[in-house]
Amino acid sequence: YSIAWTATEGFTLFQIVADPGNEIAEYSETNNAAVKGITVGEAAPQPNLTLSILDTPVLDEDGASSLLTGHVAVLVQNVSGRALDHSTDLILYEDLNGNGTLDGESELVLAQAVIPALLAFGSVEQTLTVSELLSYPEARLAIYVDSGNLIQESDETDNNVLLRPFCQLGSTIT
Repeated sequence: YSIAWTATEGFTLFQIVADPGNEIAEYSETNNAAVKGITVGEAAPQPNLTLSILDTPVLDEDGASSLLTGHVAVLVQNVSGRALDHSTDLILYEDLNGNGTLDGESELVLAQAVIPALLAFGSVEQTLTVSELLSYPEARLAIYVDSGNLIQESDETDNNVLLRPFCQLGSTIT
């Protein structure tokens, strides 16, 4: 048996009674009821993942082939009071159209890692290592966490960071 109940903020007392009219002969008629109080409060916020670059990444390009090599240290934080209950992806990619999102197969993934489930206000450091040919030397590079937006977050607009609008070939990214 089930009932529909619309929860409202505050305290509600539920009482469940079996055989309320005592129509069934029983050894004890004193154990047919149960009482349970429920407090409904403000819902916990959704997780919210943010990214930051931990140090100045050193990425080098071979000018002859546009081969990009190097490491980028990234901090992924859950800045919410609600835990992230499953893993997600972290991707370094060419943001060819400059829109800050990973657009399927049209943009080249240069490096990726798995970010584990995070506690409320938890964080993890991850180093992405890249050794890939760029589509073209001036390609914009960006990093995205939860690229498929599989995790429902309180703010979906802070999941990426632009790594560079590109500098000269063979130089250090600043």
